This record gives sequence, C-alpha cells and structure tokens, in this order.
Amino acid sequence: MSPHDPPLAPWWRPRWVRAVLADLLRDELRRLRPGAVPAVPSPVVSPDAPDASNAPDSGDPLAELALDSIELLDLATAVSLRFGLHHHDLDRRLLAEPRLATWAETVIEGRCRDDAYIAFFTSGSTGRPQRCPHEMAALVQEVTHWAGQLGTPRRVLRAVPCHHIYGFLFTVMLPAQLGIDVIDVRGALPAGVLARTEPGDLLVGHPGFFALAAADAGAAANVRAVTSTGQCPDFVWAALADAGVSRVLEVYGSSECAGIGSRLSAAAPFTLLPWWIPEPGRARLLRTLGEPCIAQDRWEWVDRRRFRVHGRLDGAVQVAGENVFPGRVRDVLLTHPAVADAAVRPFGEDVAVRLKAFVVPADPDADALALRRALDPWLAARLRPAERPRRIDVGASLPQTPAGKPADW
Repeated sequence: MSPHDPPLAPWWRPRWVRAVLADLLRDELRRLRPGAVPAVPSPVVSPDAPDASNAPDSGDPLAELALDSIELLDLATAVSLRFGLHHHDLDRRLLAEPRLATWAETVIEGRCRDDAYIAFFTSGSTGRPQRCPHEMAALVQEVTHWAGQLGTPRRVLRAVPCHHIYGFLFTVMLPAQLGIDVIDVRGALPAGVLARTEPGDLLVGHPGFFALAAADAGAAANVRAVTSTGQCPDFVWAALADAGVSRVLEVYGSSECAGIGSRLSAAAPFTLLPWWIPEPGRARLLRTLGEPCIAQDRWEWVDRRRFRVHGRLDGAVQVAGENVFPGRVRDVLLTHPAVADAAVRPFGEDVAVRLKAFVVPADPDADALALRRALDPWLAARLRPAERPRRIDVGASLPQTPAGKPADW
C-alpha cells in the first residue's frame, strides 16, 4: 500500500476479512459437500487482535480442507466475484496460494485498489444465486444510520453469518466502525447466549434464534437486539421484553436492496430508511446512492413513509432465517427415479415453519416406508438443512379438492 493509496476502511482489516471469508467458504462448502460440516472456524474478532496474517501453512484452515481442483475453483470464484478481484488480475493468486491468510491479504489488496463496490448473493429460487452489487458508499451511509440508532454497544454477539448483507452490516461494518469486539455465538444454545449476556451487549440474530433465546432466560442490563431475515412474530417481541431486553430493532431488507425499513415494536409498521423515495405506485423505491429497489414482497402502504409486509412475491418461505423455495425442492424430488410426482409446501407457524412433501411413487406397489427411508438421505445430499422436508407423505395421487385444485394434506 503506497502513500498515495486511499485510507483503508476499518472493516478491511485482516481480522474482519478472515471472519467474512470463513463464513463464505463454510457456506460454499456446505453446497459442495452436502451433509458435511466444514471445519472453517469463526473466532472472536477483537479490535485489539493483531492484524498479522503470516500463520504457518499447517495452521491455516483452508490448507487443511484437502480441496480438490473443482472445489478450489468454485471457492476462488465465489471470493473473486464478491470482492471484484478479477477486475484487478488478483484472482490468479487465489488459485496459486490457497491459504485463508493469503486470500484475506488478496481481498485487502483489492480493496486498496478499488473499494467502490461489493457483491452479495441471493439464495436463488432455482439454485442459481443472483449476484447483487452494492456501492460501498451506500452501505457506509446505512451503517452510519444504524450506529446513530444503536449508540455504542459494549460488544456484538452474532448469531448470523457475516457474509450475507445483514450480517456484514451489523457484525462487520458496525463493530469495525465503532471499535468493539464481535463474538460468534452460533455454537451455543440461544437461551444460554441470552443468559450469559453482559450489560450493554448487542445481540444480532433472527426470529428463530430469538424465539429460543427468550424461552427461559433473562438478559443483562441494557442488552439490545437486532433481528432481520424474516418478520419477527408478536410472541417473540413479547418474550424478549419479558426477558429484559431493553430494545429490539427489527430491520427489513434484502440482498438486492440492503436495508429498506425498520421498526421498534410488533404493532408498528415499518418506516422507510431516510434515503428511500417511493415511486408512484410504490412498487419501486429510488435513492441517490445505489440502484432502485424493486418490491420482493407485498407492501401495504400506511402512508408515504410507512408500510406493512404481507408475504413474498416469489413464493419463498422463511425457515430458520433462510429463504427456501418449495418449487426448487419439488424439482429436486422429481429427479429421483422412484418419484413420479410431488408437491411441497410449508407447515407450522411463525418461527417453527418447515417444509413437507407429498410424493407419488413411480411404482404403484412401492412400499411407502421404504421410499421415505430412501428419500431422506438422498435429499440430505442435495438440499440445505432448511430446504429438507421434515415430513414426507406417500400416496397414489397428489391431494386435490373436489374442484380439482391442489389441496393441503
């Protein structure tokens, strides 16, 4: 980095970049190695931690994964596309030196050359995630807004991955800007996390996490919570209040648009973040920085600045903070040679929603129990945990109403 380079933003230090890369690589490896648990650690991120990244090869998590050439190419591409390394001829280094420390250094060098954009990815309704580039100036504008809303917490406890846009804003950019520690709490039970909070902590999670966290635990003084990825049910708001959480901020947004609105109570509609301007018809939002935002959900407008959300337009279902698509799961089921037809739909309520499937066997005489037992591991090798049907019914034909329309079962 020469004296003429622009100053490096606080979130592009090795300690932060390594955390983002760890979550990104873990997510990609889950897709490449279904059913495996990738050994990519996410340590405590402290502003006082050394930025040196010259650990020996034997201690580098990426070096221990025994990647084959296809996996290496896939992971390197995911990193390059997110940080735009291929625009600066830095992508070759990812293949030449497959070490987590080296990849972090390469990302930082790329940011020194051009810190204008970063990309995030949707979960994808067809299994092909959509790349969503964002201007860094727009993300800085947003995280500055959240810092004004939340003040300076003692530390951040993160129950979400930091390579998705919500986690990146609240568990990378915000604490890096404020100079506070981040602790990854995903390896602990939610109720234990809340019970072990310390005064002034900020807990960043999703409705499913908070429903479990507040089941039988009390928070320390002045603990705040941020929730996103799906609407937080009324009972979770009430449980967090009963547990002594002093303030809950619910953020509504998407991979395509980043933050769109927020609210501070279950009864309140969402209020647009200050920079969004609704177009006539209010199906699209405009801003000075960044691209327009097109509605992914059904918006009911209370007035020009406030709205309520009534379900997805693309058929996605929220399961444990993830968008899953019943149509994609059905398509996967139909590729099994023993399945002639299938239907997939959600069941359960609020944070307990999962998917269920109804399967018509190709062989009318097939044993239903044997087919279910065969499908469970087969689906586990092809779907993320949130996508897997937790109930599979088998019948001669798909359930229909007397009018011939699809029926529940």
